[in-house]
Amino acid sequence: VIEKVLHTLLAKFDHIVVAIEESKNLEELSLEELQGSLESHEQRMIERVRKERLNKPFKLSLTQRMYQRRKRKIKINRGKI
Repeated sequence: VIEKVLHTLLAKFDHIVVAIEESKNLEELSLEELQGSLESHEQRMIERVRKERLNKPFKLSLTQRMYQRRKRKIKINRGKI
């Protein structure tokens, strides 16, 4: 039953399935243990995505500032040889 559940998961969970298969004895693993393991992996993925989203506005504003600085330098140096 456990193997069937693991094989029905979406491709984005492949790395988790491999980790579970390699670290646990699937014959002795209960559905509750599998569910707990999958939920903990999912929470870790959700937290990682949340942190990445929090950092994106900072990265965007940083690149915008860099663009503005370059734009100013080009205007200042325009016409100089």
